[in-house]
Amino acid sequence: MWWWLGIAWSVEPGAWIAPGPLELAAALSGVEARLVRAETVGEAAERLQNQWGALRGAGANAPCETHADASALAARILVFGPSWRDDVQAVRAELARLEYLVAAPTVVPLLDPETWARVDAARARTAREVAGYSAFAAWHQRYFLTTARGCDLGLGPAAGISNAAPAAPEELDGPVAVIGLGGGVVCPAGAPADGRVVVLPARVACMGASDCTCEPLPVDPGAVLFGR
Repeated sequence: MWWWLGIAWSVEPGAWIAPGPLELAAALSGVEARLVRAETVGEAAERLQNQWGALRGAGANAPCETHADASALAARILVFGPSWRDDVQAVRAELARLEYLVAAPTVVPLLDPETWARVDAARARTAREVAGYSAFAAWHQRYFLTTARGCDLGLGPAAGISNAAPAAPEELDGPVAVIGLGGGVVCPAGAPADGRVVVLPARVACMGASDCTCEPLPVDPGAVLFGR
């Protein structure tokens, strides 16, 4: 219940009682932005988990004891997984706010077909993220935690996980989730390189100072970029 109260207090009292077009537009944009981040972080988490599954499928019941790069994989799974969980929770909270607004008497007359299409799309995308994370978490509990023996879980520089199939044009242009380490900032987002997940607007990145004058290079989901 407390997250719902947090949403309520984040809205101006008058707008909460009688929301209008500005509140509706903000809620729609808010949930859509949260969805982009959740979907992007989820893509990286799933690719990392699938890579762990491939090691297990090749007969490694304790991949860190037999594969040199398995520890780096495990360390990233333990960062991207919780980040995805938090993002999915944030999406659900934003969607709850939107659902309240679309039922408000002052908003109902504003709901044209285009707006309803965006609302329905947000609902469907949220459901996919909830289901996707639930599947990720169940697999993590059953197959990752039981086979992560001997792993060094310290993060270090690591390449992302490329898609086995050729990338579609929209994938090349879409956002990407990475981790930055060692100080400085992850560019072009300008986010601190402090071990947290960063979502970049396109699949290029570099490490630099706050002015982000470094030269971005292609990067795959789940990469760890280090220093400058």
